[in-house]
Amino acid sequence: MKSIYRFGIKCNRQNDRLFWTKKPKSIRGEVALITGAGHGLGQQMCLRFAELGATIIAVDVNPSANDETLQMLKQNGANVYAYTADLRSRDEIRKLASQIRDEVGDVTMLVNNAGVIYPTDILSLTEDMISNTFNVNIFAHFWLIQEFLPYMKKRNHGHIIATASYAGLFGAAFMTDYIATKHAVVGLMEAIRNELLRQKFFGVKVTCVCPGFVKTGFVKNIRSKAKIPILTPDEVVDAAMKGILRDQSLVTIPPAFLRFFRDLVPHSVMDAVNAHVSAEVDLVK
Repeated sequence: MKSIYRFGIKCNRQNDRLFWTKKPKSIRGEVALITGAGHGLGQQMCLRFAELGATIIAVDVNPSANDETLQMLKQNGANVYAYTADLRSRDEIRKLASQIRDEVGDVTMLVNNAGVIYPTDILSLTEDMISNTFNVNIFAHFWLIQEFLPYMKKRNHGHIIATASYAGLFGAAFMTDYIATKHAVVGLMEAIRNELLRQKFFGVKVTCVCPGFVKTGFVKNIRSKAKIPILTPDEVVDAAMKGILRDQSLVTIPPAFLRFFRDLVPHSVMDAVNAHVSAEVDLVK
């Protein structure tokens, strides 16, 4: 494979870009497994992937919500399969993966989107709350990747996508377990990307999506002190798909300029900024 250099940096393919955008790729014929497919971002992801010609594997813990997504996709003529699974269980994930391989085939696009959150202070978090958050928000990513990445590496073709959050880039009060898992997702995706590059699997792509405040019903009565617009699932998925189709490694919605600014100023400055722009939600009691 011929290497080229741009601004002194070695690129692995001739169509790699630095500082400018590559053309969107086609995902027609890809097999996309999307977790948390029953509502919100997961449901919208299913609809967008299907519009672009991918076969959809919709996975959710709630069978009635997942069936709603299934019916929506079928009405649009999509090729879709639906599975109910509790992603807190590694054994259940193993069974799910085996069933999918037998009934659908190999997954070429894995979208780890499912998540849980318990908005409360750290002393009010129970052991079950913390375990649930970590099992769904980060451990399930590991188990699903371990199930489906081997086939992607065998073909040197595939795409792993994770829904993280601005919470994976910054800290915030009253969601410590959630924040910890989203930081872990961002780190996991960056580590996998570098691992694949070191192993020369240049055809397997990695994208981490970090949206800001999103109105999905995930938390109750979300509101912003600074009147910063609360994003809709449509807006997030619009931006996410642009990044995914261009193989961007990190998509922040909106662009997270404060991520770079925070390392240049005293903590007191960032504390003041966070106090002004942070979101508030109804806490779990």
